[in-house]
Amino acid sequence: MIVLAVLHMGQTLIYGAYRKPRELNWITGVFMLFIVFGFGLTGYLLPWDQKGFWATQVATSIMGLSPVIGEFLKEVVQGGNDYGNLTLTRFYSFHVFFSTSRSYIVYGDSYLSVQKAWRYTALETR
Repeated sequence: MIVLAVLHMGQTLIYGAYRKPRELNWITGVFMLFIVFGFGLTGYLLPWDQKGFWATQVATSIMGLSPVIGEFLKEVVQGGNDYGNLTLTRFYSFHVFFSTSRSYIVYGDSYLSVQKAWRYTALETR
């Protein structure tokens, strides 16, 4: 899905579909790409095997490097100082509830903005 999202963003860039009056579509598409990255990150650890464990450790270590709130953010996401059931539960809930609800909002906004841009394009061609 990440590959398809990046290819679609590339297609949009090549065709120039980000230009006026479609700037909002481009911004919405970038948000959707970040949501797809979030789905990929949180879904990668759900089998909870060695790859998922180490990917989680790398991701939370990167979060810990953020200035000011890094260590706090790392502990909140991990569910403490160690990786375990609480970490898995938090990533699962982020994957299933938070990312899904945000994706519905952003995808709906994208759909509406595309419809609006198509109306303007149709009016310009008359």
